Amino acid sequence: MKIGIKLPQEGMAMTSGEISEWKVAVGDTITEGQEIADIEAGKTAFPLVSPFSGKVVELCVEEGDTAMVGDVVLKLESQD
Repeated sequence: MKIGIKLPQEGMAMTSGEISEWKVAVGDTITEGQEIADIEAGKTAFPLVSPFSGKVVELCVEEGDTAMVGDVVLKLESQD
């Protein structure tokens, strides 16, 4: 089953964030709780942590690009 990981809202004022660095690539197997990207939003930076385990099948946003809160930024195939 394919699962989309969305950009979360970190703080009340956050509406978007820039993917400053992907820490995974298509084909990688990730685990729940693993850091998968660094996000910059305004003057704040935070790690994006995967809420699921699975195999990365698509990076939906390129490094340096901005996504809106709630946008799917990564898709993975669950291993259930």
